[in-house]
Amino acid sequence: MNRRYWIIALVLALLTALLVHRYLSQFGRTGRVLIAARDIEAGTRLLPELVREAEIPAKAIHPRAVRRRDELSGLYALTPVYVGQQIIAPMLSRGDDHIQLLTSLAPEQRAVMIPVAISRAVGGLVRVGDYVDVLFVPAGYGGAGEPALVVCRDLRVLAVLGEDGGKWSPGRTGLGGVVAAATIDECLAIATALERGSVFLVLSGFLVGYSAPSAPEGLP
Repeated sequence: MNRRYWIIALVLALLTALLVHRYLSQFGRTGRVLIAARDIEAGTRLLPELVREAEIPAKAIHPRAVRRRDELSGLYALTPVYVGQQIIAPMLSRGDDHIQLLTSLAPEQRAVMIPVAISRAVGGLVRVGDYVDVLFVPAGYGGAGEPALVVCRDLRVLAVLGEDGGKWSPGRTGLGGVVAAATIDECLAIATALERGSVFLVLSGFLVGYSAPSAPEGLP
């Protein structure tokens, strides 16, 4: 009887040892991936010096991790990548105007197209990077209808487009409108204004959001 118990105990011990070995062996396997050698801002082109190879446990490797430098050719970071973070495919994109536009938006912002003619866009003086206010004049203005009002203030211009959808520059005819960064509520207000009347853009100054310091005590 004692011999039988010894055999069962030996089998259980061997099984336990096997399971422990298999569990620990998972941590022994490693693989090479690319990680950020320094903090990388969104919109940055992935140059070789921005990444380095690292040997990490196999179970820690992301399923879509980038493993070779040649896979990064012509790619840009869609999101910020922090030092030591694995480089994974969903955070990368081919570099073009579209990626630059996407990475210039804050999380709460959207890109909205505002169709407008030259005569209603400061004579075509609006440039990328400028800030504009959006004015609304309802259809049939001057009667007893809706009043004119300011729809949005200080929207950052992301692109200035021609009627053909291409980039527009001063001196050309056929301004199609501007693409601006706005919150979803501002986008809704702009869309409503476009459907109910006319929209005008006015140019803001360079010191958007600037507050003049108060005078020191004792001065008028």
